Amino acid sequence: MLKIAIVGVGYWGKNLVRVFSEMSDVVSCVHNGNNENESWIKETYPEVNITTNYSKVVSNAEIDAIVIATPIGTHYELVHKALLHNKHVFVEKPLAESAKNAKFLSSLAIEKNRVLFTGYIFAYHPLLQPLFERSKSSSIIWCEFKWNKSGDLTENIFLDVISHPVAVSLALFNEDPMSTSVNYSRSVSGSTDIISLDIEFGGGVFSINVNRLTPLSGKSLQILFEDGQLFYWNEQGLYRFDRDEKEYIKRDGSEKEPLQVECERFISAINEGGEDIRTDGEFSYRVNDLIEQIEKSI
Repeated sequence: MLKIAIVGVGYWGKNLVRVFSEMSDVVSCVHNGNNENESWIKETYPEVNITTNYSKVVSNAEIDAIVIATPIGTHYELVHKALLHNKHVFVEKPLAESAKNAKFLSSLAIEKNRVLFTGYIFAYHPLLQPLFERSKSSSIIWCEFKWNKSGDLTENIFLDVISHPVAVSLALFNEDPMSTSVNYSRSVSGSTDIISLDIEFGGGVFSINVNRLTPLSGKSLQILFEDGQLFYWNEQGLYRFDRDEKEYIKRDGSEKEPLQVECERFISAINEGGEDIRTDGEFSYRVNDLIEQIEKSI
């Protein structure tokens, strides 16, 4: 069984500890000194060593992989150090703050023959898999990703939020875009908080509408294929529009937790030699590169 260390045990880090503990041997957690998080680990997973010393953990030869769930600005340094110590790496999105650094880490992972996996969770969401499969045989004419959320205003909205739908667009179209255009953006908190943009691919357009200043949260994806099939996804399920009945019909789908699917894929990639990773280092670089193009167009 793989031995894993998890770096960062905040809100999302706790979820990663829970899920990875079910499929691997989580031997250590690294935290930033927060007493509440330390107590949570000691009470919930007393067998797991907890420390604030990342260098000691990453240099431990018995640990196979490092899982990182820390603020975005720390990703590059933590991933870099893990790869230099020949660890496989799972890092929450984005891989780095810049395309240049993401490209460097991608190349380093290849050089070290290590799995580098970025946690773009919607790319592994079980209810979205039928859409990814259909996109291989039927071109996409139009797609819109809407996301209203109330959350952290300290992180860069492009890296923290918009990187998710950007990753979905690249996974669906499986090609580099022709152009990007920002329809409007609004700054209320001191940085961009509300934005509407279009990403044009060879066969169709992927629209993104994000608002991180709403009291009610929710996300949805609507997608129209060239063959006329129209689908709608939200957190309740995946629906197909029935032309005859003039209504949406809910499709059956896996009830597996998306994070579980994602973590399983990471472990599988390590065991299988790093094959077929949808969100590998090169993919993550492309997300970063596209985000930088979007930011420049504002």
